[in-house]
Amino acid sequence: MTTCPDWNECSSTGGPNNCNAQAACNNTEGSFTCACNAGYSGDGIAECANVDECTTNAHNCGTQATCVDSTGSFTCACNTAGYGPLTDLTTCPDWNECSSTGGPNNCNAQAACNNTEGSFTCACNAGYSGDGIAECANVDECTTNAHNCGTQATCVDSTGSFTCACNTAGYGPLTDLTTCPDW
Repeated sequence: MTTCPDWNECSSTGGPNNCNAQAACNNTEGSFTCACNAGYSGDGIAECANVDECTTNAHNCGTQATCVDSTGSFTCACNTAGYGPLTDLTTCPDWNECSSTGGPNNCNAQAACNNTEGSFTCACNAGYSGDGIAECANVDECTTNAHNCGTQATCVDSTGSFTCACNTAGYGPLTDLTTCPDW
């Protein structure tokens, strides 16, 4: 009895398989099968069509990322509002807009930036009032009685703050913000 060796139809040296260009050939005893590569679907011979992983939810992009279909695959892109580049397919790290190394916040020079998840807020510094972005105006603590100068002292407004000065009639220099000692 004579046995014939199996002919590898999947051989890269011209095996006679008819698998699609986007399919893998699998040699079997006396035959072969074709299966579409990952990212494609079909019979492996006549058709291997691109699978849109984005519309079929066959992707693993995180909640801060958008799925972008590509031929035979997909990519994830971070949503632009406040997230940095992808650290992996699923994670978009919060971008610190308040970073001193060029964060894109538009806070006023007299405001503090507070980083939040995917965004930031601006709040005027002490001694200023406003929206923190377009305006942070000096607060006159003297006219608004937002000072703690004692009864023997006069409030003197300054940019972003105030000072207390002792009334000149019989009192020495301030020992603290509220006390003018008797001379």
